[in-house]
Amino acid sequence: MNYRQKSPKSKAFTLLETIIALGITAVTILLINGLAQILYSPQRTTQQQDRVMWEHLITVLTMDRLQLQPCSESDTLMVFYSPPEKAYYCLLHKPDKKELIMKKALTPARPSDFKGRIPLLYHVDQIHYTYQADILTIKATISGKQYQRRVVMAPYAES
Repeated sequence: MNYRQKSPKSKAFTLLETIIALGITAVTILLINGLAQILYSPQRTTQQQDRVMWEHLITVLTMDRLQLQPCSESDTLMVFYSPPEKAYYCLLHKPDKKELIMKKALTPARPSDFKGRIPLLYHVDQIHYTYQADILTIKATISGKQYQRRVVMAPYAES
């Protein structure tokens, strides 16, 4: 029986080879993780911006300075009256542009009479308003994500 004596080098990895293998593995994992974050980051940023815009809309509707009172509602239009401003404001959803804008008028005759243009939300796929028992419920789909908020508002009192 002729057994060849294997050298210690051929029996196992050397310490240097092990360190190099671990380094290559670590760099590969870091690259994959970095690419995953780069791909996910724009979507996360859009969702955060949509959430901030949604909260801004609610803040505008509940501002003490305006004291908005809901007057009328439809699928794409919600009209409010502001006693301190003695003016009407409308929230108008433009499905073709996927945006929600606010306009102002002195009378609530027609949406075309409303002047100005304050963009409040972008990427709005759908929005629905209901006002019952002093509670305004707003349901919206923004960039494919559902949002809903209930806001207590004083009823419209014609002056």
